[in-house]
Amino acid sequence: EHQLRLHALAAPGVRFRLRKDDREVFDLPAAAKAVDRVRQLLGTDLSRELIPLPLTHGNGVSAEGYVLPASHARKGRRHQFVFLNGRPVEDGVISRALAEGFRGALADGLHPAAWLWLELEPALVDVNVHPAKREVRFHRPLDVRDVILEAVASALKPATTAAPVRVERPSLADLATDAVEIAPRTANFPAPQPVLANWEKAETPRLFPRENAQQEIVASPLPVSTVPDFRVIGMLHQRFVILESADGLVLFDPKAAHERILYEKLLHHENRALETQGLLVPVLLDLDPRDLDLVLRERLALQDAGIEVEAFGGNTLQVRCLPACLTVEEPRVFLAALMDELLHDPAPGSRFALERLARIVAKRASMLVLPKLAETQPLLAELFLCELPNCAADGRPTLTEFGTREL
Repeated sequence: EHQLRLHALAAPGVRFRLRKDDREVFDLPAAAKAVDRVRQLLGTDLSRELIPLPLTHGNGVSAEGYVLPASHARKGRRHQFVFLNGRPVEDGVISRALAEGFRGALADGLHPAAWLWLELEPALVDVNVHPAKREVRFHRPLDVRDVILEAVASALKPATTAAPVRVERPSLADLATDAVEIAPRTANFPAPQPVLANWEKAETPRLFPRENAQQEIVASPLPVSTVPDFRVIGMLHQRFVILESADGLVLFDPKAAHERILYEKLLHHENRALETQGLLVPVLLDLDPRDLDLVLRERLALQDAGIEVEAFGGNTLQVRCLPACLTVEEPRVFLAALMDELLHDPAPGSRFALERLARIVAKRASMLVLPKLAETQPLLAELFLCELPNCAADGRPTLTEFGTREL
């Protein structure tokens, strides 16, 4: 069935019908465009959430397609459909580029749902890597990565100031008849509308017209976020803050907000050195000899994230500095948990990549935060200066709205 879906996406102009055990699995009529075939396979509800990737070119590579929001990311890559010059392919460079495009909105091990069409010169790819011709090897993988990353980033940027997640609840009439599934949807806060607020009016990307192969996608600058008009009501279980909005109630997660703010501070210091704070008493950590050797080899990567370490003799690691934007009352507890996750939690790519370091440091630091009601408004103001104010680095929401009608 999966193979047939791949071929149906590769040839949208052909009708595909699948019957299994006297049961019709699907009957896909011929479609004029690739997006129509994607919508046939997805169904009406998910089709409304499709985000188009703009046609993007660079160094002989063209890319376009569609992705679903980060909330639909799953483990594994079976929901990623990639076509190279019209043929279905699999490649780690493509999968990593798609995940990197969602950086800051996906937890480790999750992959975004995507439908991607690539075109490049045949001389730039080796298709004889696998007998089935599914796996390929790019001669210039960085060019492929950059084009995919640019396409995904261009598609997601307009939605970076989208409103908090609203939890839609069934009416009493619905509850009296059938069970209704509670599903999140975008709230109606004073923020830009989602990329596909009106799917039917959205412009459909073309499938690589070669005469326009030199056009480049230029991303528009991000607008500065403004804080919606919230009124603080109180706290829930000393964990969440309850806010009143123009449309109902909002549940605010200060820990998730701290994580998002710290994550972006660590990640976006760009070429300048990250400001650090020296510890009054350096923290000493006893590590396994192999772990100690790995940490010392990655000392420069840790330094880029504002953590300065050095050997202290034997199997002991000394930590002398932490990022200045980090407020930790018990550095030893924080650093022990941080090193444990860095060293023992398997992850693709480098364990000490800056993005992963920033995400883990932000998560571990936010776990130690004690929410205070008096800090709500300043925290909200700082949160809405972030590029993605409505979710933590692992994708969980910072703000969840309950509309007046739903209440």
